[in-house]
Amino acid sequence: DGGTTTYPRSFDRYNTIADAIGSVAPGGAATLYATLKPRIEDAQRDLGSAEPFDKTLERAIVALLSTPAIDGSERLKPKGIGYGYADERLESLTAAQRQLLRMGPRHARVIKSTLREIALALGIPPSHLPVPCRLQPCRSRRARCYSHSRRPLVFLINLIPPALASRPLP
Repeated sequence: DGGTTTYPRSFDRYNTIADAIGSVAPGGAATLYATLKPRIEDAQRDLGSAEPFDKTLERAIVALLSTPAIDGSERLKPKGIGYGYADERLESLTAAQRQLLRMGPRHARVIKSTLREIALALGIPPSHLPVPCRLQPCRSRRARCYSHSRRPLVFLINLIPPALASRPLP
C-alpha cells in the first residue's frame, strides 16, 4: 500500500475547464487585455496599488507557470475535512498552485502551455518566464526555474473579479 493518492478519474471533472483554457487564442487574449487595460489599471489603483497592472499580471502568470509538474500519484494526508499533500513542498504552495495541481497532470500541462503562449503574446520576455522543472533541484546554474527562486507571488485570481465587477465597460 502506497498510501492515499488522488483517484485518476477525479481529474476528469476539470476536462471542460482545461479544454476551454487550452482553446484560448493567445493573440486574442492579448488584444482583449489591451482593450480592458485602462479599466483594470483603475481597479488596481482602487485597491490601493500604485504598481502597474502589467507587473502584477506578469507575476501571476509566472507564479502559476512555476507550479511544479507532478504525475498525479502524490501521497495525500487527512487535512481538516479533506486531504492535503503529504509532501510539504507541495502543501506549502499557494492556493492557486495547489488548485492547478489538483486539476491533474494533463490539465496542468495544457493550462501552463496556454499561459506561456499568452505571456509571450502580451510581450512578456521569455527570459522572465520560469524554466519548466519538476520537484527535483534544477540542473542548470544559469537558468533557475521559478519553483526554486524566492520572488514574491501575487495572483490575478484574487485581484480582478471584485474590482472589475462594479465597473461598467466603455
